[in-house]
Order: sequence, then C-alpha cells, then structure tokens
Amino acid sequence: AIPISHSYTSAMKGAQVPNDVPRALTDDEAKNIVKEFADAAKRAISAGFDGVEVHAANGYLINQFLVPQSNQRGAESRYSGASFETRARFALDVVDAVNNAIGADRVGVRLSPFVLYNNAAWENPEKDAAYIAKELDKRQIAYLHIQRRDMFSPNRDTTVDITSVFRDNFTHKGGSILSNIDFEREEAELYVDSGKADAIVFGVPLLANPDLVRRFKEQRPERNATDKATFYTSGPKGYTDYAFL
Repeated sequence: AIPISHSYTSAMKGAQVPNDVPRALTDDEAKNIVKEFADAAKRAISAGFDGVEVHAANGYLINQFLVPQSNQRGAESRYSGASFETRARFALDVVDAVNNAIGADRVGVRLSPFVLYNNAAWENPEKDAAYIAKELDKRQIAYLHIQRRDMFSPNRDTTVDITSVFRDNFTHKGGSILSNIDFEREEAELYVDSGKADAIVFGVPLLANPDLVRRFKEQRPERNATDKATFYTSGPKGYTDYAFL
C-alpha cells in the first residue's frame, strides 16, 4: 500500500483531515470483502432494487487492485501487482460472487481507465480495457459503465475516448455499453444512433441542472455552471440550490 499523493484529504466530523497511510489487504481479507459485495448485492435486491453496479472506478477499492501504483503485492498473492491479469482478479472475483448472488443480468460494472484521481489511471488503458472487457463479456453481465476519459485533471486530454475498445470486446447479446464524461445532447444522440454506445450517462450536468431532461427535450442551450468547490462536501450548497429554468 502507498500514501495518497497530492493534497487529498478525508472528511471527519465536518473537517478535512489528512488521509492515513493504508496497508495492503491480505488475500484472506480480500476474499472476505468479495463475500461482502455479494451480501450487499443480495440485500439491495431484497430492498427492491432492479440490480447493482459494481464500482471499479475512480480510485476506490477495486480500482486500487487494478493499478500498479497501489497494488504492489508480490507473486505470493492471488492478487499480485505483477500483471494486469493478476491485478484484475479481485474485480473479477467480486463480479463472479455478485453474479452468483443475484444473477448476471442484474449486474453492471463501472470502469475508468484514464481517470488520474486517487492515482487511479491504468498502466496500459487500451490493452487492459480489451482484456477486462473480454473477461466481463464471458460473464454476460448486463452492462459496462465507462468513463471514457479523465474528468478531474485540469490539463486532461479531452480528445481521449476509450468507449470503442469496450464496445469491440463486450459483445454478448443483451450486454450494453454506457459511456460517460463530457457529453452534451447532440453528441450523446450521435453515439446512440451510431451504435457506439447503447446509452449515455449524465452525472455532473444533471447535478447542476436538475431539470436537464427538460432542457434536452426542449433543446434549450442554457446550463448552470457547476460549482466544483462544493463536490464531496456537506450541506445543500452545490446539491439542491441549482436553479431550474
């Protein structure tokens, strides 16, 4: 395990405090967490959810196994950091467990090969994306939710788009590709109409524009500017105070 770089902090009792330096999970601990994912999925279905999305993006736990920056386990570990194939085992173990718990047709997976936040960028994004897409295709899950490029870095490359790699390698009947990051209505429609993706996900634009669906339907160009300083903070500011048309 490694320290979190830059100035990332955690919220505790309303204040920002430095992150602790973590330690690597043992294989036995990792296997217990795999079981917890499956248990959580079963509870979600029992509570009335249609399905679950396994979040393997943005530097969260599963993403930490996928990248060599944080996965520095040796060859003795099932989840060794030596290759993407071994680093991907934890993600695939989680998906297998969740599939067994609730059925693959109720499972999606979120991935972010280019996101730099939390040291999360993949070592070889296109090669690694093709590998994990093929593995997830074998498991016939319902969909992949792809963040097509980085979304956090000020100098990010806005020409990058990895959607097609997943489209080409996740091909089973009934499997859908959802793409995300930097879409406006016109490009979203082109993606769906051309078959590049089956659906487009809107997160940040919807947060800042709670009536985004209406704006799209009426082809209204007005957009509230997003206040990024309020991301991941408490209170209504930046969450429920954006204006409707």
